Order: sequence, then structure tokens, then C-alpha cells
Amino acid sequence: MNAMVLSLSAIPIYWLATVLDSGLSPRIAVMGGSPSFLLVAALVLALFSRPAGGATAGFFAGLLQGAVAGANMPAYVISRTIGATVASWSRYLGIEVGPILAFGVVFVLSVFTSLLLIFLAPRPDFAGSLGSTIISAIYNGVIAVPFFVILDRMRRSATR
Repeated sequence: MNAMVLSLSAIPIYWLATVLDSGLSPRIAVMGGSPSFLLVAALVLALFSRPAGGATAGFFAGLLQGAVAGANMPAYVISRTIGATVASWSRYLGIEVGPILAFGVVFVLSVFTSLLLIFLAPRPDFAGSLGSTIISAIYNGVIAVPFFVILDRMRRSATR
């Protein structure tokens, strides 16, 4: 996808993800696990980016998520930046990512970024955080599939 198109589409995507994270995410939590729309947005955008673009996507997602959570912002920024940079390496390595692989990448990197966040900003309920990490990662993977398909269609229509 053209870097300019991707950058311009990231603005409304992050706005919507921030609204969904603060309003909808806590209401649809299951057994302590809730989706992270900002993390999904960063990881899926990173799948269409080079590593520098992935790092940028992760940085802004971490910045917004730390601001919304009112928590340890550097921990969110670091964990999201690393996760999105890792996701963007798929394109750099020439791996063709489809919806199923997008689910897997978002699932694995959601677990990774959540564990990294737990270690960067420890919480008193460590065991509970670990349990909800898997549920949140499944949520994120499921949300990533339609989001990936939409962005992939945008990419394909922009290259015509």
C-alpha cells in the first residue's frame, strides 16, 4: 500500500480504535479479557508497512493507549512499538500475509506485547493478568481478520 494512503488512513483508524477501546472494550470483556482495538490497528497496519512504518504505527498506538488508560505510558509505547515492528518484518521478508496468517500474527504478538507490558509495568494481580492475556489475544485475532480484509481491499484498489 502506498505509504501516503496508509498514513492518511491511519488517522481515522486510530480515532475509531481509541473510541472503541475506551467505550466498547470494557463492556464486551469475557473472564477479564477484553479486546485492544488500538493494538489490533497497529499490528494490522504494520502488516502493510515496512519496519519503520510498523514502529511508527506501534508508537502512536502505545501513545494513545497509554493516554486512554491513564497508566504507565512508556510501557505501552515500548510494548506496542516492538510488537508492531515485529509484525512489519513479514512484509520486509516477503511473506504474503492473508487473513488466516493475520489472525495468527495478531494473536501471537498480542500475547507477546501483553507479557512485555506486564513485565514493564507490573501489576499486583500478576496471575489474573496472565489469564486474561490469552482471552484478549483471541479477541484481537478475531477482530484483526475483517480489519485486515478491509485494508487489503483498500491496498488492492489503490494499486489499480
